[in-house]
Amino acid sequence: MSTKAEQQAAKAEALAQKARERAAARAGGNRPDPVPEVPASPAAPAVPTQEDRERHLAPVVAAPKAKPIRSTVDLSPLRHQQLKAWCGETAIELGKTRVTTQDLFRVFVARLLTDETLARKIREDLHNDVR
Repeated sequence: MSTKAEQQAAKAEALAQKARERAAARAGGNRPDPVPEVPASPAAPAVPTQEDRERHLAPVVAAPKAKPIRSTVDLSPLRHQQLKAWCGETAIELGKTRVTTQDLFRVFVARLLTDETLARKIREDLHNDVR
């Protein structure tokens, strides 16, 4: 029969293993297999190999977010009114019911990240602090 200390150690290890499994699941399951636990016997204590230590210490790589991340912008009332007017005019030109600021910003960011001329102009405006 095991001692109370051994029972507590086994329970602590079981809880730690569950915590490692939850952490790996939250990280998208990209964590390598945990260090194999070999029950220690009084005659021969378990010693993990160098490979076990390296696998256990490997960094957990977070899975890329699948859900869009919300970004907001603060505008003066005048700029907001001008932006809404521009969106309304653009919707009419495109034959759409409306063009939302979300649509505009999504397309703008995509273009900004691929169009070096636009990116250069934006950097100039940022340097001149256009508001």
